[in-house]
Parts: sequence; C-alpha cells; structure tokens
Amino acid sequence: MIITGGIIEKDGKFLLVQEAQEKVYGKWNIPAGLLDFNETIFEGAKREIYEETGCKVELTGILCIGNYDWIIDCTETYINKTEVNKY
Repeated sequence: MIITGGIIEKDGKFLLVQEAQEKVYGKWNIPAGLLDFNETIFEGAKREIYEETGCKVELTGILCIGNYDWIIDCTETYINKTEVNKY
C-alpha cells in the first residue's frame, strides 16, 4: 500500500482537509490517499489533491518518503508543492 499526497502552502497558510472516514471522522489532515496501479507518485499526489480539494497543483519535489511498520507495511509519500490555482 502506497499513500501519496501533498502539503499545500500559499501566503504562509496551509490547506487541510477534514476526514470523512468513520475511524478518523472530522480530524484534519493533508490531502492524501492511495496510489493507483501504474501511477507515479507525482501523478497520484496531483490526483489526490485535486479529488480532495478541487485544486490543480504543480509539484515542486518530494518532501518525505518513509516506510512505516504499523499493523501492516505501509509506505507514505508526501509531495511538497507551492503553486495552487484555487483557495
């Protein structure tokens, strides 16, 4: 399972989303989700950001890649971006 998303900053403010899934309902998070099959981490990050916020973004690089062993092996990838067309 690979999770990809983005930290969106504009004018010193950060865009967060409120979770809708029952386990984390109402908690604030960065826009993120599962990487689709045959999708690059950049494509996945842009898609997830758009799906969750409606923002079309340009990515500037990779902020962090980590492999965490919680209940299952899970790799998290966060993409740092600085340009947003909406919000």
